[in-house]
Amino acid sequence: MRHKKGRTALVVLLPVLAVAATLAVPVSAHTASVYLDGAERWTESDCEGETPIVVASDSRAQSDIYAAVTLAGVLETDCVILAGARNEDFPADQLERFGNSEGDGWIVGGTGAISETKASQLGNRDMTRIAGETRWNTTANVGRVASGKPIEASAETDSAEGFAAITASAYHNCGLRQNGTVECWGSNRSGESSPPSGAFTAIAIGVGHSCGIRENGTVECWGDNWKGRSSPPSGAFTAITASAYHNCGIRENGTVACWGLNESGQSSPPSGAFAAITTGPNHSCGLKQNGTVECWGGNSSYGQSSPPSGAFAAVSAGTSHSCGLRQNGTVACWGSNRAGQSSPPSGAFTAITTGSDHNCGIRENGTAACWGSNEHGESSPPSDTFTAITIGSHHNCGIRENGTAACWGRNREGQSSPPSDAFTAITAGGWHNCGLRQNGTVACWGLNENGQSSPPS
Repeated sequence: MRHKKGRTALVVLLPVLAVAATLAVPVSAHTASVYLDGAERWTESDCEGETPIVVASDSRAQSDIYAAVTLAGVLETDCVILAGARNEDFPADQLERFGNSEGDGWIVGGTGAISETKASQLGNRDMTRIAGETRWNTTANVGRVASGKPIEASAETDSAEGFAAITASAYHNCGLRQNGTVECWGSNRSGESSPPSGAFTAIAIGVGHSCGIRENGTVECWGDNWKGRSSPPSGAFTAITASAYHNCGIRENGTVACWGLNESGQSSPPSGAFAAITTGPNHSCGLKQNGTVECWGGNSSYGQSSPPSGAFAAVSAGTSHSCGLRQNGTVACWGSNRAGQSSPPSGAFTAITTGSDHNCGIRENGTAACWGSNEHGESSPPSDTFTAITIGSHHNCGIRENGTAACWGRNREGQSSPPSDAFTAITAGGWHNCGLRQNGTVACWGLNENGQSSPPS
């Protein structure tokens, strides 16, 4: 390697790598873009005479990107080549930069991220691939490069990559791995935990069924098909949401399509272009691209499908009520108010989520506020500051600013006793929760009678 002197600089870098893998640092939903921004700073170089490091640049390659920019520091090179998203062509400008580079180089990530076909576009240079069964093994291999030790043999296919996203229902959960495949665990009575093969970009699960958006935008569902809830329409979608017995999705043109139970009209959406959608048991709501909210389906005597006027930034459907976050940060709720769930507190919020008969939100200062039923203490959050919050059945969990989880409310099944790990995402089922650790593994706690709290590695 041209920059052999870089090996001596790792007395400082190696401890940094070790700390990065263990520190309880909160990671937002934009973590991948943060790492990608770091990589893009290297793309200002024309790579003239530099050692090339090639890495995929889609959101699922976040740990590869982290490893690549770290390796760039190890080797004292400015030439990080962004290979583009998996299954897409190599960007022409990046191939040009590679052509300006010098000598043999490195590919960070397995063939799931950068296929052999894609790598062949780099010509006849000797490119050493460092990958692993998890993205953090890749980072460990960077440390071995830095210390001059041989790289350990690892699976180039990344067949067991860590998770990038997780979602929970009452009795089963599904996770989207970093290579795009889906894995589910828990109840499988109707096949809801037996996903099809292939790559997906998003997942949503209901009761006894699951759905996902494939890389070409089409939707595929599996599990119970009562009332057609696992028979999605054709066409390309950009977002989906699942409820107990029906689902809705936003098409590429912004219109909404729903399928499944429709006895209350919850699967008969209005026309128009939407930016976001949410589903309750028997009604649905959507945030239109002009900021107004429109709901459809069950309206009974509560009015959960009769939103107020005005401009909103987000909307969330509960059981017999709905809440919206106005563009000025205040919250408005409508529908059933028998437990006070439609009487939100004043003040400005940055996020809201709804449950059966209570809701929670994160205020602008990061503290949590909940309202509605408080039978089990579910509307009495701790005084910590949070970056995310999720609602289960009579309990809630949130991620603190340091990445650790705090839960409150019902704890009969252990659902409000989270482990001490640091998490980047958290999701609540009925009586259990799951959290996505910073290394891509999943931890679950609470009710486990169907294996819903026993995630795969």
